[in-house]
Amino acid sequence: MNGLERVIRFIRECHWEALPSSVQGQIKMALLDELGCTLSGTLTRISRMATDYAVGTWPGDEATILLHDRRASAIGAAFAN
Repeated sequence: MNGLERVIRFIRECHWEALPSSVQGQIKMALLDELGCTLSGTLTRISRMATDYAVGTWPGDEATILLHDRRASAIGAAFAN
């Protein structure tokens, strides 16, 4: 089994309840940190510029651009987000 297969197997077989409480706590903190970065980042000029660029370059209605009340193709939303 190569490294990628091992990672895939771990992800598939991993269950929240089986993780130690210290790991669960670290995951929760990482998610809160990511949420804070996302929220504050959407207020920046570069975030608005990236959103405008994504909507113009990859138009569509497949996915939401977080906290900008706009949509684009999946590629465009991934770029902007």
